[in-house]
Amino acid sequence: MTAPAVTVVMTAYNGEAYIAEAIRGVLEQTFGDFELLVIDDGSSDRTVEIIKSFDDPRLVFVQNEHNIGISNTRNRGTELARGRYLAAHDQDDISYADRLRHQVSVLDADPGVVLVTGEVDSIPPDRGRSALTEVPSPAVLSWTLFTGSQVTHSTICVRLAALRDNGLRYEQKYHYAEDFELFHRLSEVGKLVMVPQTLGAYRRHDSNASRLKRDEMTANGRSFLRTRYNEYLGPDAVSADEMVSVWRVMVEQRSAASEDELMRVGGIVSRLVDRYVERRRLDREESRQVYAAAADKWRLAVLKTARAHGPSMLRFGSAFANLEAADAGPFDGLLRGADAVARFVYYRAVGRHP
Repeated sequence: MTAPAVTVVMTAYNGEAYIAEAIRGVLEQTFGDFELLVIDDGSSDRTVEIIKSFDDPRLVFVQNEHNIGISNTRNRGTELARGRYLAAHDQDDISYADRLRHQVSVLDADPGVVLVTGEVDSIPPDRGRSALTEVPSPAVLSWTLFTGSQVTHSTICVRLAALRDNGLRYEQKYHYAEDFELFHRLSEVGKLVMVPQTLGAYRRHDSNASRLKRDEMTANGRSFLRTRYNEYLGPDAVSADEMVSVWRVMVEQRSAASEDELMRVGGIVSRLVDRYVERRRLDREESRQVYAAAADKWRLAVLKTARAHGPSMLRFGSAFANLEAADAGPFDGLLRGADAVARFVYYRAVGRHP
């Protein structure tokens, strides 16, 4: 058989509630040169029956002999994939009709691109989530992985050779955060690109791994992110306790517990962004964009902490020169004004300069 351009890998485990809709979303793509590889990992409900009910030659069904877990099942899909590109898909999410068309066009146009992602909707709608105001550049998208992630696993389409040639796979040791680890590793071998289109929908429900396995996901994600910080800053430059603070303040976007914690986190991020720009050999415009993105995240951390501990915390908004945006917009002006007021209040309260 002629190899398809794309292999869509969908792992399945007791997914009878949503997998039919997930499969239909793939089979209804406007880009038709793909295979849909569905791998069941030992389901005990009607999942296999539902998969087999689809009569489409592009759907390839594989069943594991026994349950091996989602990371190993995803790796099996990578090994069996025949396409130039691999599109990941979870059993409970939905791909919109033009998803593969948008992603293939980017990958075909630029051999330096190793991953293409896009915006996602939420089912049910997530009222606390704000849409991106602008699509990040590849340099910024890779940087954001150090303080969170804008990449949703079910929206990625990867150049398969980038995985195989570099020995990249889903690492079981980071179970439930294995996709986060993979995004980081891919960012070291090529460009990550976000297209401006919304490519699908992420379904939120009580059986999401992000809910059921939240503690394990957080612990593994935090453990891996510490290795990344120390790859850039030096062995043991960031302790496990410091990474707990970084994760809470920068990744989870929660208030720092104290002034000392906020400054420790800011100092680490300040050093990291300098090292990132240097190590990635970014040009002037890419560097400007990355510093601006880092500054935005730092200002948010300061504001969150100020809401919890009082306006005097706003004085830390200008604590690190490389975390101040060069292009001051209305938000920056507001923060700077509040910062000046906070400094005055602090001075009056303690009788000395902050």
